[in-house]
Amino acid sequence: MQLSQERKDEVLKAIAELIIAGLKDGSIVEDDLFPIANFVLEKIDTLATEEQMVVFLSELAQKWPVFSKIYSHEKGKVLEHTENLAAQNVMDLAKEGKIDEAVDLAKSVTAPEVPVVAEVPQIQQ
Repeated sequence: MQLSQERKDEVLKAIAELIIAGLKDGSIVEDDLFPIANFVLEKIDTLATEEQMVVFLSELAQKWPVFSKIYSHEKGKVLEHTENLAAQNVMDLAKEGKIDEAVDLAKSVTAPEVPVVAEVPQIQQ
């Protein structure tokens, strides 16, 4: 799914809000600001799809766990969109009488062992 500049701006705003909140609650310290800004600004303009955005946010959350919330939110949106597209494609195939293809597509989308995006590892406390 293509990534618009508007979506990039939304995500950048959410990142900025998390930085501000992190500075207030101490989950981000001043020394983190330059590396975070450098990482974000270096990568954000190279992203072309929503899926790439989710991978970027996964990497960001791995480096700075304060961003896990935005990663989870955006990952959920991409997964929901992917599932909706797949459901529509299954219905279209079924309407065309391509039942076997529809079943195969439905199975491939619901297979639990197929990772859609990178996962953020759990942080042990």
